[in-house]
Amino acid sequence: MTALRAFLPGGDDCAPPDERRLARCLVVDPCDGGRSSLLLQFAFNRALRGLRTLYVCASREGLAARPPVRPTRGGAAAAPAGTSTGFAPPAAEHEALRRIAVKYVPHGEALRELLLALHLGEMEMPHTLIIDDLHELLPPAAAAGGGGAAAAAHHGAPSPARPSPSKPERQHGAMQAACTVALAAHAADYLSAAHANAGGPPVALLVGAAAPLGAELPMLSRWLPAQLAVAADPQRAGVFALTGAHATDPWPAGADGAPPAAHYSLADRRLREVAPPAVASWG
Repeated sequence: MTALRAFLPGGDDCAPPDERRLARCLVVDPCDGGRSSLLLQFAFNRALRGLRTLYVCASREGLAARPPVRPTRGGAAAAPAGTSTGFAPPAAEHEALRRIAVKYVPHGEALRELLLALHLGEMEMPHTLIIDDLHELLPPAAAAGGGGAAAAAHHGAPSPARPSPSKPERQHGAMQAACTVALAAHAADYLSAAHANAGGPPVALLVGAAAPLGAELPMLSRWLPAQLAVAADPQRAGVFALTGAHATDPWPAGADGAPPAAHYSLADRRLREVAPPAVASWG
């Protein structure tokens, strides 16, 4: 099992060496390929192992406008005898969902205040910290590389024309993004140390964005060395591929030499793993 299957149903048994590669991770989804669904499934898989998650996103309205699919267990556990799949989970799944807390923040300053509050012990310490909608929480100049328009399309709103930001504005946006992610990484390190004192696992930090962040991307790799991208399958409608790269601990390539990938579908409002595309054979 590759680390990327930790984002799919059945990924709750992902081996710790694989999962460690996702301890600091950026997930970029420019094609509306269910980024939030992947992040929540990752949280759910960890919740099945008793680990708590704090999932932070930009707004309740935005999440309701494009609701993620409900996370489910994979394999035989997804459909126990006598139950309907996905909509009547057993007690263990209900308990797992209770371990995922959702927090809405309207802007980057509110997000930074929340990250600072994690150091104060004012809330139950999570084992996973997920920050979704980073493109919406950045200053407009930081999201002008495509995130602003993608965010508007993601939530069904028109994307107003915006003049290209000046170089100082781009630099300011990049610094805001870097400072926010650095603060999140520091909070995750603090939580990891607190859990380690109690014999617990390290905290995973995942950040999601709707589009490439341009100049910010190389800066963010300092704190988020695992960088994943969602792409639509050009040959199969409704099928997407999640591919990954790691700045310091590369994943082994597949048998065909291609980078690791997890293929999935969101048909019928369910997240399902699908087989990779067939490779044409010549001769």
